[in-house]
Amino acid sequence: MAYLIPVCQGLLAVVFLASAASKLRSGQALRAFTTSLVSMRLVRDARARQVAVAVAVAEAVVVVLLAVPLTRDIGFTAAAALLVALFAPAPTPRRRPDGVPSRGRGPNWTAGRH
Repeated sequence: MAYLIPVCQGLLAVVFLASAASKLRSGQALRAFTTSLVSMRLVRDARARQVAVAVAVAEAVVVVLLAVPLTRDIGFTAAAALLVALFAPAPTPRRRPDGVPSRGRGPNWTAGRH
């Protein structure tokens, strides 16, 4: 049981680090994520860039919060809140049959293909 919290902490940090890095690695990657948010009708075109940047920054902040022992609990809470916020709209695109690819859930996940 003593290993459960550090293992979860490490796994969450790796997942959020990979996610933030995949969005922030280049301008093209961030634009692709921004476009997918609009294509899936999760945000309007005018706010898509701000939302995309906010998501990527929030993911990076979660990594830092999880890495610092004094803020570990806040990191777990922020990770849970961000996961809920990111996956709460997931059923919406699945109802759409247009097969819009999702950059937020990986290149092989396509809305409507499950």
